[in-house]
Amino acid sequence: MGRKRIEDIRPDDKVWSVVDGKLQLNKVTWQGKTGNLPLYTIRTKNREIVSSYNHPFMVRDFDGKLSFKQAEQLKPGDYVVQPTKLCDSYDYQEPDGSAELCSIAGLDTTELGFYCVVSVEASGVSDVYDISVENAHNFIADGVVVHNSNYNLQERHSIRTPSGPR
Repeated sequence: MGRKRIEDIRPDDKVWSVVDGKLQLNKVTWQGKTGNLPLYTIRTKNREIVSSYNHPFMVRDFDGKLSFKQAEQLKPGDYVVQPTKLCDSYDYQEPDGSAELCSIAGLDTTELGFYCVVSVEASGVSDVYDISVENAHNFIADGVVVHNSNYNLQERHSIRTPSGPR
């Protein structure tokens, strides 16, 4: 396992996704540069991700269900979905959300949890990239579950792959 910058991902590479509440490797079907857009830095207690303003993050709704919310709409107190243990490391962080709420949302609580957003800040403009993932509409970027295809990611994102950097 390893991390790879999103601009280095190629079709047929595999990345981690959430499918039926569990982590699963899925094949990348497309990768490309999608524009030059405003960026936001989103921080949880244990992760930081820089994203285009419109990139959707998997979040827990007020009723415990999963949905996606664009980076510019996230605010402190929102809960994003993150792996509890990154797929290629022993870096474990106890989730902020309860196992009961994860179960309500259909997440495997041994793999995934909710983490509270602590800050969201505008952070400039940059070229952004995106990927499409087979069998899933999401992937793990810098330890956070985000939507794939037709949305934009900041070029510094590191994607979890089975082979790591080339």
